[in-house]
Amino acid sequence: MEKTPTSLRALIISKRLYQMLLLVYPYEFRRAYGEPMLQLFRDCCRRVLRESGLAGLLALWGQTILDTVQAALEEYLHRGVEMNQEKFVRLSGWALVMAAVALLLTFLPEAGDISSRISPTFGVIGTAAQIQRAAVLARALPLPLAILLITIGLLGLSVRYGGMAGRAAKAALILGVSGGVLSLVSFGLMLLGLVEGRPAVNITMGIMFSGLFIFGLAALRRKPMKRGNGLPVLAGVWWPLLVIQAYVFPQLTRSFGPAVPGWLSFSIFAALSFFLAWLGYVVQAEAAQLEAAAFRKE
Repeated sequence: MEKTPTSLRALIISKRLYQMLLLVYPYEFRRAYGEPMLQLFRDCCRRVLRESGLAGLLALWGQTILDTVQAALEEYLHRGVEMNQEKFVRLSGWALVMAAVALLLTFLPEAGDISSRISPTFGVIGTAAQIQRAAVLARALPLPLAILLITIGLLGLSVRYGGMAGRAAKAALILGVSGGVLSLVSFGLMLLGLVEGRPAVNITMGIMFSGLFIFGLAALRRKPMKRGNGLPVLAGVWWPLLVIQAYVFPQLTRSFGPAVPGWLSFSIFAALSFFLAWLGYVVQAEAAQLEAAAFRKE
């Protein structure tokens, strides 16, 4: 493979992202198998880049994320960590709560503003470039973390309520999970410096939240939850509307107006995060009640 700047950057970033992904495994497993798994993944990246380019790398990442989540769950079960359905659903509820916090953290100040405030306050703690890189990293990490946590939350909703809400609702949640996986892959491609990286992240996140919104419409009718059946609609509607406003409406009308003001964008994120956290709290609370009831029967 000819090592172009793009392919080298793809290999470096993919390696770092995979190192972070390995953190989902138990510590003992990572200590024993982490390095061989990292080497194998790096070799796979080289092969797909040589044979299929960035498109092949995109497909590899999609499959890798799905396989890693499944394998990590199996590893926890194998090591005796009890992870029954209600425990997983409860975990997924807390994942939605943490995702709401991570979404709000995406509104951290710009890197330049951060570095200008850090330097005078704490003195010389590194070069300006190092401070700026750290600030950029701190600003970038909450978004993929939020996507991953929401994807886990959608899996929990599917496990607990998918069957009760009907086939269409379960299919919508699967669509949402697929959108979450594609969002994580798109974020990795954005880090490669691709021009269309951010629109791809926004659109795939729109698919993720659309799945939650469609599930919510079914939940309003079938009422699979004891309370809060309207929360999936209230949490899922905002991002698809932003995607329509930013990408669909301008193409249909050929009218490219100004971007959403910062205050309005933050207000939308605040509403989304509030209802997402509320939904997560309700989900984990119901799972905790069911788990306690099952324990009392034993």
